[in-house]
Amino acid sequence: RALESCASRGCKIVRVRLPAPEEVLKVHGVILLSEAAACYEQAGLADHPEMPALPRSNIDAARRMTAIQYANAAHRREVFRAQVKALFSEVDFLLAPTLPALTPLRSETAVMIGDVLHEYTPALVRYTSLFNHTGNPVVSMPSSILGPGLGVGLQIVADHDRDADAVAFAARLEADLGLEVDWRLRSGPEAG
Repeated sequence: RALESCASRGCKIVRVRLPAPEEVLKVHGVILLSEAAACYEQAGLADHPEMPALPRSNIDAARRMTAIQYANAAHRREVFRAQVKALFSEVDFLLAPTLPALTPLRSETAVMIGDVLHEYTPALVRYTSLFNHTGNPVVSMPSSILGPGLGVGLQIVADHDRDADAVAFAARLEADLGLEVDWRLRSGPEAG
């Protein structure tokens, strides 16, 4: 429906190729863990005795990474930035799904994408982490509603310094879609 709405407004729809999510996740993992661990170290909290298990294991994983791994990830990030930047010579906005699957419940530890089971957090950032590294402005919005508190999300990505344009485009698209969004969360202890 979102693409149909764009086409009805006279937008030309062009299929583009973004860096593969698997490649982006490799880079994301190295950079995120390394930089988060560095922040904890700089704040003197990396070895805090009350550190919860997950951040503790992430800091430990970052400490096992090498400078070469970080440098290679930083290089790949620059390649991704150049690839995305080049797309904006062809298009005004990129439209991409926010998640590769319906929002899972918080209690889940894995997410099924197609017929492959993926670890929860990497699955949820699979399509969004690219733009964390390219620095492009992004608006995530519902593109369809499946039930109370449950919708399908769409990312609208703009070129650098076009934040206001991305927001304006998203507002027009939201109005065109005419979705009646129920902002309440799904109910129950398992709600996502």
